Amino acid sequence: MLTVEHYGVLSNRLGRPEKEIRQTNHYFDTPDATLGRSGVLIRIREEDSEKIVLTIKQGGQVANGLYKSVETEWLLNNIELVRYQRDPALLRPLLDRAEIGLRQIQWEEVRYLGAAVNLRRCYPQPEDWEIILDATQFPGETMDYELEAEVPSPDGFWPPLEDVLQRAQVPRIS
Repeated sequence: MLTVEHYGVLSNRLGRPEKEIRQTNHYFDTPDATLGRSGVLIRIREEDSEKIVLTIKQGGQVANGLYKSVETEWLLNNIELVRYQRDPALLRPLLDRAEIGLRQIQWEEVRYLGAAVNLRRCYPQPEDWEIILDATQFPGETMDYELEAEVPSPDGFWPPLEDVLQRAQVPRIS
């Protein structure tokens, strides 16, 4: 997570992004957050109204300031997006196919929770990784700012990212 000030400093330091993507993220869970408490996130993301991706994240952990999770993704169309919003229980066969151990979930309790809108700024780096700055607006006007590193492997990217943070005087949060 970043403060709005650190987001601005990093944005200025990194310069013009190679691309900016507007995303709408649709979230699903039970009213008492059973999925979230089980370490599972179900999200459908629309990117610039062109691409729709269902993502299941599981096993998320924070270690040394890094969030790591296993992600499974499926491309969707507009009809599937609407079907899953209306009846989230239709997601269950996908989760079963992905062998995500949620058999204890009462699927009739899973609900579409709503959407958050995100502006994603992408800055490709040498060595095939990318710095991402996200500014997300949640319902109720709450804003969230994040720095992400999209990496093919967790090895080797940390020193250059640490250098970017130090030059921008943004503290590392563990």
